[in-house]
Amino acid sequence: WLEGELYELLKNFLRGSIKHKGIKNFRVEIDGDKVVCRGDFHGFEVTEEGVINVKTRYGICETCSRMKGGYFEAVLQVRKGGRNMTDEEIKLSDEVVYRKAGHESYITKRERKHGGIDYYMGDKKMAASAAKILNDMFCGETSVSPSLVGMKDGREVYRNTYLVRIPEYSKGRYVEIDGRVWKVFDMRKRVGVVDIETGEKKYFSRDRMSKVKVIDVEEMEAIVLSSKEKEVQILDPENYRVLVLSKPADMKVREKVKIIKWKERAYVVGD
Repeated sequence: WLEGELYELLKNFLRGSIKHKGIKNFRVEIDGDKVVCRGDFHGFEVTEEGVINVKTRYGICETCSRMKGGYFEAVLQVRKGGRNMTDEEIKLSDEVVYRKAGHESYITKRERKHGGIDYYMGDKKMAASAAKILNDMFCGETSVSPSLVGMKDGREVYRNTYLVRIPEYSKGRYVEIDGRVWKVFDMRKRVGVVDIETGEKKYFSRDRMSKVKVIDVEEMEAIVLSSKEKEVQILDPENYRVLVLSKPADMKVREKVKIIKWKERAYVVGD
């Protein structure tokens, strides 16, 4: 048995069968089961036709065999604390995972789960790399859990589960801490927040931030009617009433600013 592309195999086989070594510019044409061989011999073109029987046996590579059998080395789990992932977050996760799998690995199965999504991947290294990219993209936290699945060649075989936790809060979102409203501005190892009333900035650990309440509010555009040293008068865009609010920064009359409302209070917020 010979392994390779059919045309090249036939050409090399027939070339090796030529008794006269003076043949130059050897060419092979295949039409169904008919084979036409042409070549130049001492300045003359010679042609020989014949029928050849070729037995073919198709095989499957190891990667394709594993994929077909549902084999996987790692599970990549992406979860969002406190709520389901958004469609945009799922789309970004899919793009990262499928691009990372590429031709070097494969994805056996993709499952939607409560709060996130699972990817069953054929290669541990690709799963670990995809987990790191997602962790950096979403400013999350990653953990790895190995589990023993069997033995191979006398060695224990482990399957890894990579869990990427996406925080419920994100840069630009509002959170409530100790009864005050803060805006997230930094998503590194320690999370930076700023008090939207006083401008005070603080940094909290991820563990502390996992216990805060994320505020679902929509920023609205409003117009400054008057501006004093510590307060401003704002025209409420919903009911056109005048609101007297704390002044977090210098503002001018008729300037457009952003406000949010939370627990029957309004706040002027910066960029």
